[in-house]
Amino acid sequence: MQKNIHNRNLFLKRSDGVRSTLYRKAIEFVSKHYFISPNDLKRKGIFRQYIEKLQNDGYIEKYYSGMYVSKLFEEEPAFASFFYACKRIPKGVICLLSALEYYDITTQAPYQVWICATYNFVEPKSSPYPLSIIKTSEESLKIGVIEKKVAGNIIRVFNPAKTIADCFKFRNKIGINIAIEALRDGLAKKKFSLDEVHKYAKLNRVDKVMEPYIEGIINE
Repeated sequence: MQKNIHNRNLFLKRSDGVRSTLYRKAIEFVSKHYFISPNDLKRKGIFRQYIEKLQNDGYIEKYYSGMYVSKLFEEEPAFASFFYACKRIPKGVICLLSALEYYDITTQAPYQVWICATYNFVEPKSSPYPLSIIKTSEESLKIGVIEKKVAGNIIRVFNPAKTIADCFKFRNKIGINIAIEALRDGLAKKKFSLDEVHKYAKLNRVDKVMEPYIEGIINE
């Protein structure tokens, strides 16, 4: 019991006016991370009781259940919804329409965040952003993935060529016209090479499906 009381009081100012070492550590952490969860602080050895103190002092504010945002960033980073989704789904990878939006190779503006997750992932009951979750194997989530860190948070997204191949693989979900448009736009903007597209098309077993569309675009 005495230990618990001591832990709760760690975030209070010391008699000399200097904040505890752990509280200063917590402030430093939230200054470098846009999205923060209680587990993030726990992994750093910072007690959950500090969250209330951080809120009261204006360092963070509650964003959604189990998630906070740092107030030390002047503005929300681009694609914040993607960063949130990747944080909420630890092994998740941004895919399909959302990946197309990320690479600017589509005219679509999806209202959902499209993300791949493992088969055994339990979908959240609620989210600040509508999620469209594609279930796949854990091995598939390691192929053609690019990781980018912004504001202390990581986004995982399939590379452009893998995204195009996935669009043809899941054409029944997003529509064949969107897949063709993205293929044409991506080639025009040199987001990927034909060799890269062929590589992932074969992995997805859609090379025969894509072949006539690729030939048609080349011959336009």
